Amino acid sequence: MPFTVLKAPTRYFEVLFYDNDETQTKKAFQTIQDRLHRYVNENKLSQDDIGTTISKIKIFKNLEDLSKSDIIIENVPENEKIKMKVFKEII
Repeated sequence: MPFTVLKAPTRYFEVLFYDNDETQTKKAFQTIQDRLHRYVNENKLSQDDIGTTISKIKIFKNLEDLSKSDIIIENVPENEKIKMKVFKEII
C-alpha cells in the first residue's frame, strides 16, 4: 500500500501511517526524511521543522490501530474487494 505525504499539515497534525509491507514502510519513512532534508536545503523548511514533522508521524503495524482516526486517506488499488477488506479491518 503506497503512501501520501502532506507537507504542511504534517507539522501541525498527527499522522498515523500504515503499510502492509514493513519493508515498504521503512522505505517510505526514509523517503519522507530525505524529502524533509531536501526542503531544508531548498529553504522551504527549517531544521526544527524536520524534528517537529517526524515526531508527528506514528507508524502502525495493524490497521485496527487507525480506527479512531478523524480522517483516513487510503491509497489502495482500485479494486472494490481490496478496498472493502481494508475498511472492514479499520472499523
